[in-house]
Amino acid sequence: MEMGYLLAIRTRRTATIALSLLLATLPATSLAQSPDVAIFADLRPTFGREKTDRAVFRWYDRSGRMSLVGFRVILESGNRLYLAQRIQRIDIDSDPSSLDEAYLESRGNWRLGRQYLPFGQGLLLRESCLAIRFDTTLLVDNVPIKVAYADQGTNRTRGVSARAGRPSFGLSAAFGDHFGIQATSLTPFRSPEQGAGPGRGYKLVLGADAEIQSRDWIFQAEYARFTEPSNNSDPNLSLSDLRATYRFSDLDLRFTLAWARDWNKSANGFRLEGDYQLDAKTTLSPYLRIESGKVKDFGITSRFRL
Repeated sequence: MEMGYLLAIRTRRTATIALSLLLATLPATSLAQSPDVAIFADLRPTFGREKTDRAVFRWYDRSGRMSLVGFRVILESGNRLYLAQRIQRIDIDSDPSSLDEAYLESRGNWRLGRQYLPFGQGLLLRESCLAIRFDTTLLVDNVPIKVAYADQGTNRTRGVSARAGRPSFGLSAAFGDHFGIQATSLTPFRSPEQGAGPGRGYKLVLGADAEIQSRDWIFQAEYARFTEPSNNSDPNLSLSDLRATYRFSDLDLRFTLAWARDWNKSANGFRLEGDYQLDAKTTLSPYLRIESGKVKDFGITSRFRL
């Protein structure tokens, strides 16, 4: 155990040092190799009304996807450097960083730095951690597999997360400590402001996901089983989320109806979401969420990509 702990510390420090050195040497690298640099902004201002009849404005949407500014760099070696800064942190989040992601990667091979861990469709378990990830394929049918080791420190997410499969179907697993604590996880069942916090979460998460496309329809399903809670007062969770999306291609419009179910509590939640693309860089997304037969919240998210 002691050796494993020391290895985790060294891995975290090595990743931090490597990324810091890379960022520090970027100006010199750009002069010597003239890399391809792109600065971006991906903004999601959201205005809504919650069940408390309180109007709120936030720089992130109801799925916990942040408004970001950052840059991408393609180095002469072909490796990619990516950094995205959050405009607003989520209240009561176990993640203390204002960085969304900051990593160096060889696409299709490995990724080093702060990143979202591979698991399912990135909806039930979606956590940004300091991690090292490897991408490969299984010997049978060349099935893609992504495996990451994460270490966020004491009382925060630490362990292995992996997904094997294609977009049409995949299996996922995460094991270690404190998975599911960040505000960006479990958003079909709780608001981002209701993240579990440090010291909570689960030691084992197993999941499966699937996607079917048929003409103008997209059907998506995801299931996850959260077990071995870090806090004995937290229950095991069996959660599913089903989504049906219809695309009006002539109108640049699509609607999504989603059903989230907590099978332990026999509790259901429903979401109605729309996406209307005004132009190549602007999208309006109204939403309505219903929980236990009552309106939980509703509003609109505007997405601007610059």
